[in-house]
Amino acid sequence: MRITINKTLLELHNGARVRDAVLKYYSHLGKSKPGRMPQVEDRFGNIVSVDGELTDGNTLFIRIRNRKSVLLQKMVRKPF
Repeated sequence: MRITINKTLLELHNGARVRDAVLKYYSHLGKSKPGRMPQVEDRFGNIVSVDGELTDGNTLFIRIRNRKSVLLQKMVRKPF
């Protein structure tokens, strides 16, 4: 089955899960696998569970947030 992640076409086995697609994406890019699974969204902007099932032709997006911006957002939101 063919899945697209961040405009990268990947070939996966039938019955693959979102976790399998993310790991295949990272290995395709030559990066080490992430310590914590990133947030994955479908083409409509809905957050997808890492244990979710995939079908042929799915399009997914991995949103990688900058760690500093996340920390800054938490500090701004924190009431005194």
